[in-house]
Amino acid sequence: MMMNINNAAILTVTPSALEIAVFFPFNLTMKPLVIPFSDVTATISKQMFMFTSVDLKTVRAEEIIIRLSEGQARWIEQEAGAKLAYVDAA
Repeated sequence: MMMNINNAAILTVTPSALEIAVFFPFNLTMKPLVIPFSDVTATISKQMFMFTSVDLKTVRAEEIIIRLSEGQARWIEQEAGAKLAYVDAA
């Protein structure tokens, strides 16, 4: 099942983790989901229209995929000050 949370979530990057939170008023009762970078793997996925996408997966829940543009993945790396752990697509 695919879910698009475009314009419904706040993505925050710290040096050690990726944080996903929802907008007000839902954030009053929900804490951000914190995913340590040590648990994240990245895979170059496919072309989305004319753009390459990057899939982020976590070690603990590989069935959940966060699909980003290549530019968004570079932004995460810049904000974190480190490269994502890229793996070959299976």
